[in-house]
Amino acid sequence: MSSKISPPKDLRKITEDVEMAKAKEALSRSDTLANAERELREEFMQKDLRPDVHERVETALRRAAEMGMTSVKVMEFPATYCTDSGRAINNAEPDWPKSLQGWAERAYKFFQKELAPNDFHLRAEIVDFDSAGRPAHVAIYLAW
Repeated sequence: MSSKISPPKDLRKITEDVEMAKAKEALSRSDTLANAERELREEFMQKDLRPDVHERVETALRRAAEMGMTSVKVMEFPATYCTDSGRAINNAEPDWPKSLQGWAERAYKFFQKELAPNDFHLRAEIVDFDSAGRPAHVAIYLAW
């Protein structure tokens, strides 16, 4: 009775091949994630207010008021989308709106023109931090 047992070098080759396949798969997932993040950022930077923005804001505000709320979160986005990665917002600096870009900047301009004159208020805060303690996400709230 003769059975063949693979030699260690063949077993190591199998292990190396499996590890290489895992590494390639992880790299592919990483590239896919990086591409998706790039696309989201680009979309955020290019996005504009919808033509029906007044109606949408009115509907959201009425619903919130009917639920007894006095503020509503209007957007959340990565802190890295700010020119200072959320530093001014985290430190509650009065000129934090200057750090906004893209859609957030356009929404802020809408707020200044359409809502602030009617006694609405805007508040921004860092809602979480990354593992290094840096601001991770910004939330902006509209209050009345």
